[in-house]
Amino acid sequence: YFSSGGIVQANGTNFINNRRATEFISYHNFNPYNYPSPNLSYFKNCQFSTNTSYYGPNPFSTFISMWDVEGINIIGCNFQNSTPLSSDPNPPSRGSGIYSMDAAYTISSSCHTTNIDPCPSPIPTSFQGLSFGINASSYGNLKSVRVFDANFIDNDRSIYFSAQNYSTIVNNHFYIGTDNICPNQTGIRVELVNSSGYSIENNNFTHSNTLPSGNWYIGICVKHPLSYPIPNDIIYRNTFDRLNVGNQAEGYNFDLAHVTGLSYYCNVNTSNVYDFYVPDEGILMFQGSNLKPAGNKFSHNYNPNIPGSDFTRIGNWPVFYYYYNNSQNSVEQPWYISGVYSVGTSYQNTCPSNYNTTGNQMVLLTQNQIDSLSQVFADNSVEYDNTVSVFNALKDGGNTQVTNLEVLTATDDKTMQLRDTLLGMSPHLSEEVLKSAIDRYDVLPDAILLEILSANPDETRNGELMDYLKKRTPPFPDYMVTILDSIASDSTYKTRLLQIMTSYQLMKSSTAYQLIRNSLNDSIVDMTSVRNWLDNQSCLNADYQIIDTWIQEGNYTAAAELLNLLPGTYNLTDSALIENNYFNSLKTLQINLITSGRNIFQLDTNEISTLANIASISKGIAGTQAANILQFAYGYSYPQCAVMVTNPTKSFKIKNNDLINKLSDAKIKAYPNPANNWTAFYYELPELVRTGSIEISDIKGHNIKIFMINNQKGEIIWDTREIIAGEYLYTCKFGNKLKSGKLIINH
Repeated sequence: YFSSGGIVQANGTNFINNRRATEFISYHNFNPYNYPSPNLSYFKNCQFSTNTSYYGPNPFSTFISMWDVEGINIIGCNFQNSTPLSSDPNPPSRGSGIYSMDAAYTISSSCHTTNIDPCPSPIPTSFQGLSFGINASSYGNLKSVRVFDANFIDNDRSIYFSAQNYSTIVNNHFYIGTDNICPNQTGIRVELVNSSGYSIENNNFTHSNTLPSGNWYIGICVKHPLSYPIPNDIIYRNTFDRLNVGNQAEGYNFDLAHVTGLSYYCNVNTSNVYDFYVPDEGILMFQGSNLKPAGNKFSHNYNPNIPGSDFTRIGNWPVFYYYYNNSQNSVEQPWYISGVYSVGTSYQNTCPSNYNTTGNQMVLLTQNQIDSLSQVFADNSVEYDNTVSVFNALKDGGNTQVTNLEVLTATDDKTMQLRDTLLGMSPHLSEEVLKSAIDRYDVLPDAILLEILSANPDETRNGELMDYLKKRTPPFPDYMVTILDSIASDSTYKTRLLQIMTSYQLMKSSTAYQLIRNSLNDSIVDMTSVRNWLDNQSCLNADYQIIDTWIQEGNYTAAAELLNLLPGTYNLTDSALIENNYFNSLKTLQINLITSGRNIFQLDTNEISTLANIASISKGIAGTQAANILQFAYGYSYPQCAVMVTNPTKSFKIKNNDLINKLSDAKIKAYPNPANNWTAFYYELPELVRTGSIEISDIKGHNIKIFMINNQKGEIIWDTREIIAGEYLYTCKFGNKLKSGKLIINH
């Protein structure tokens, strides 16, 4: 029973009040030439329903379950649980329309009229009143799920993908339903957990008018709990209407190099409370570019209690959002933002569709299209590599180790030389070097450190670096932190290089994903081609998937060899190495299971315990795949509840009354005094005064140097190495007032 399956073909069939209407067990079809072929099973124009007449000894589970099969078609069917909603605070599951593990299948509409494309009156597949419309998970096999032209009505989760890669969700309609899975929430339409390579386009998400007001309605929720490895995915060209959140991204949906991560392009939002909400670490830093803006349209739903209703980002790294700057098309400009820097550009994203809006969605690429996409990938790879070379040559002067050592070993008589070196390398200093500079307060006084940090805004945007600075002992002055916050949106040549690298990498990934999906959707899957395109991406996430393809094909030697190479190839340390060890343990368990002639339903107690341990500890793909096995085969429960909104308190704007001493007069002092190679002028202007000057003159009254002031409070460094020893007068001027002091220079 647990090791064989077969074929089911149903047309116009009714499946009523079954605990499980159809169950597909592992089965693989082969053509006469012994090549793998799709399963010939299909369901067309069928009705799957459960209602108050269901009297089974066990609660309703799912209409169709699938494990380790491919090629099944579901066409124009209806899946509905019409039993009344429970008022129980812990209500029972309402079951699933489809629950699958490592399965490939297609959902599409049917047509009563044959040989006409597009169909004049398509009959969509529908899922209604369920805990999960489609619950698709994987423990490694690369098999895609395709969902076209379906209606999802009043389900807790319409589509839930867990470690389900390279799937397609196109031209569907989602109507938000109630949520019996998580308390104080009212439904998520599409939830993606540790999944990548997907195509989500031309879908409509809205609130069902038939439902009472609920606590929380989310269109798409993407979850990636671990910071490494990070896929490069796009949510593209969907509409979100009357939701609490159109799109929500949780966890690490970006890599720390800021060239891969989650992007949102060409989505249309209307009347949402939040259009985009990023409650955790972040998404890809550059949403769009100067040449290709993101092209999303915003609700502009003003609420004084929600400062970032168009786009809120709460976390360590901000977002640069590029929009088409046209006074006639202001809907593309985010008005109400928090943790986001909006940048206007004269270019417009036309947002073309990648799919037919009607008709056959399942056409494979032609060879000419494959060749063209392959060339696009190659061209962008060359440009990306060239840009990376420039970036690395500029980073820390081309040698991080040497520059960091210079900071760590500098003596207090080399302050100005070290300052000159670090400013000369700016804005290309790394986080590592800047942290070392922060720790060298004995050599780099706060005023000079402020200069250096201000010259590297790409790194001071890093919340982790700023937290490191704020926790330093002795403390870094609060007003200086405020100054750094105020310039965090500054753009540099390093910013431009990162943006260019992001654009090339995004084009590489989207092209590779398209080619991989095309191979997986073919009737005969060319796994060698899949592996080639995975290998072309040169990242840990892709190598994990290559290992899974080797296991899928039974080449356990190749899988083990690549497993052993990963720590050295990617220099894995600390948490990344620990997560890799979990993945290694999981894959070793899977290989041992298969070679001993068993499957996931035949685990012993020690193996189940090992999986439970990985599922409970690992936040990465290993933990997700382990949890998927336990849930599918052994009934374990690992609910994924969305993060609830908290209004952000973090702001990048300087408030007039923050950190200001309310003075009627100015303050100015010089230190060190007497000075040798340098001195710093600390100044405070009266409240609300922001401009002035510091003038330095000799004892004869001759002006030596003038510094302009553009802040109410700050410090200015004067390089005195070329100044003749003696006495000097410094004067702070503002309006018609002044404040003076005496400075002595000794060499």
